[in-house]
Amino acid sequence: MFDLIPFDITREIMEKSVQAQPLCEEEPFLSGDEAAVTGFYECMFAALRRDGVDVLIEDDHHGSGYASYISAFLSRRGGVDEIDHPAHVETVGLLLYVSRLAPIAVFGASSRTRNKRDSGTSSGFITTDNLDRLPPGDWSGLLRTLRIVLEAHGVELLPTAPLLAPAPDGIRIPTAFDGPYAVFDTLFYWED
Repeated sequence: MFDLIPFDITREIMEKSVQAQPLCEEEPFLSGDEAAVTGFYECMFAALRRDGVDVLIEDDHHGSGYASYISAFLSRRGGVDEIDHPAHVETVGLLLYVSRLAPIAVFGASSRTRNKRDSGTSSGFITTDNLDRLPPGDWSGLLRTLRIVLEAHGVELLPTAPLLAPAPDGIRIPTAFDGPYAVFDTLFYWED
């Protein structure tokens, strides 16, 4: 795995990221082989599952375009985070983004809904509003497990403060979302 060296978010890193260029000098990131990057993270997700975390992976760029990250919805096993509504079931949990360009990650509070009458589902995204936030209740056990597994696989959970700074002027972020943009948006973006 990777040595955990603090990830320095420079303007050069942000410019490379918005151009979907690798931000890491090691494989599987250096070659940009998407299948190899997905395989790398699959091992990490398997470790989370072994530690009692339900993991639902969205690795196909949200069905279209390009996402600079793989999204995984994490919840505690056994349905303890499910809320039954008349037309749907809501599962509360954490959304985890792992970068396709470097071994870096962020998380945020989120929920997924499943329609009771058909196969429709929905979920949110991580934004600066829910970045590094936990859902209501005690999520310390899942968060501790997440941190241990990320570190064991050489994936750095980025600190929040630098990600909340405004994105530098002149960097065009290929994103489906409206601004204003933060540094977070230069590293974790989805272009539909």
